[in-house]
Amino acid sequence: MTHDQIISELYGGGLKEAWRVLKPGGYAWVKCCDEIVSSKQRWSHIEILTIAEELGFEAVDLFILHRTSPAMLQEKRQKHARKNHSFTWVFRKPRV
Repeated sequence: MTHDQIISELYGGGLKEAWRVLKPGGYAWVKCCDEIVSSKQRWSHIEILTIAEELGFEAVDLFILHRTSPAMLQEKRQKHARKNHSFTWVFRKPRV
């Protein structure tokens, strides 16, 4: 799957299902990580926020989780900042 498919189909589909099953005032927690795709930054946490807000969710909080294990290196020359953290969004379905 491409990055765009993962964001739209998996995260977007999961958020749509969360919206369907959650009661008003219910919470959806979403863990994600920004990535480098084809040498370009992909700000997954922002793309997921946009999808959630378009569905009607309210962003309540954002946790930044720091990874302590060493990063996996795929290239000999570093071109971007190391992604040694992930994000956990907390979204709430508004009360009507």
